[in-house]
Amino acid sequence: MQRNRRAERMASDPADRRAKLVVPTGRGLAEQRAADRIIAAIERRHAEAITEPRYREFKESLRAITERA
Repeated sequence: MQRNRRAERMASDPADRRAKLVVPTGRGLAEQRAADRIIAAIERRHAEAITEPRYREFKESLRAITERA
């Protein structure tokens, strides 16, 4: 991520000096916002295909399954 200038390593984490903080750059934040828009569009299409309540139930079920793993 550093090589692609999407994130940069910062100083040590004040809570844990062994850890290094990694934060997104402006480019990384812009790409994350673009990805969020794409995901939202995909989710809207899925919800339109099976209705919003059914899609919401699907997501809740999937979340419950993955949290148990």
